[in-house]
Amino acid sequence: RSTDGGVTWTQMQGLPGRYVSHVEFDPTTPSTFYVSVINTGSNGRVFRTTNAGGAFTQIDQGLPAFPVHVVRVDPVDGNILYAGTDVGLYRSTNGGTTWTQFGGGLPAVSIWDIAIRTDGTILRLATHGRGIYEVRLRGGGRS
Repeated sequence: RSTDGGVTWTQMQGLPGRYVSHVEFDPTTPSTFYVSVINTGSNGRVFRTTNAGGAFTQIDQGLPAFPVHVVRVDPVDGNILYAGTDVGLYRSTNGGTTWTQFGGGLPAVSIWDIAIRTDGTILRLATHGRGIYEVRLRGGGRS
């Protein structure tokens, strides 16, 4: 972490010694961000900090025991999070406390990136091997 524009850096503590696949900042609370880790089992795959990295909490209850490639915060409702895993898309509606598989007819395919329109109406998924998917989350907006 750097607090001086990248002049100096300090290593963050509280994360597993694994490959960090993504860092996602909450758009309304800059001191809150999420870190996804390429990890399996119960060793931690998603973490949240609410104090700019001072401490991290593991928040992957309900996620499958596979790597998480990306985490996104819903731009309309910061309690809604999306996680792209090796076996599909997962959603939390309570800030990451619990996760469930996202339905909508999506295949259980490796999701490597997620984009959400700023008005929260459209979710786009980049998969590994099955192309791009688009899902309407809310009414309104133009795609």
